[in-house]
Amino acid sequence: MKDPLYPGGMSGCRGDYQWLMDDRRYTGHLVRLCPDIFIGRCLCVTAIDSGAPFLKDYQREAGWEIRAGIAYSPRISTEKELFYQRDGSDRAGFDEWYLFERDSVDLGTFFEGNPYGGEHGPGQVVKFVGFPHFTLDRAEPTTTEMFWQQVEWMQPDAYIGDGETHLTFVSRNEALFDSVYRRLSRDNVERIKMGDRRRGFMADLE
Repeated sequence: MKDPLYPGGMSGCRGDYQWLMDDRRYTGHLVRLCPDIFIGRCLCVTAIDSGAPFLKDYQREAGWEIRAGIAYSPRISTEKELFYQRDGSDRAGFDEWYLFERDSVDLGTFFEGNPYGGEHGPGQVVKFVGFPHFTLDRAEPTTTEMFWQQVEWMQPDAYIGDGETHLTFVSRNEALFDSVYRRLSRDNVERIKMGDRRRGFMADLE
């Protein structure tokens, strides 16, 4: 486990995956600080504002599509293709993304039943970004285990969830994770030195 990004930050690992939670950031900050992590990869969007994904016109023109309620991108050529934080840059977007290095990703369909019933598996996607207070360090153990089981069968290069209290980033690509960790950590240190301790650092996006 790496040192915390700052007081209140957290990071850890599970199998091949490393994770971090940043309670001062939103998806927009990750895109701004780390745009290169998206370039050349395919993105699957499972939630926008906790609800069903939809596409903007510029995404359709770039070749994005929706299958079984999940939005799929071709290999991303610019971060400008990304849509996030529907309600504005100063609040969580409740968006959930899975990044893949491989082409032809198909996650299946959304699971419609009670996820705690133990009746779902590969090909049945559960949205975690909308779970109340979902975290990888303090979540109810059953929810945490369910998340890791889903990550195991999906095998994404990275997971990004922008929830109510924090931004979650998970990756099995060590170089990718270290790049994100280093940039967020460095930027957090600079912001703390400036005395800005608000979640979101709204000035970053102004």
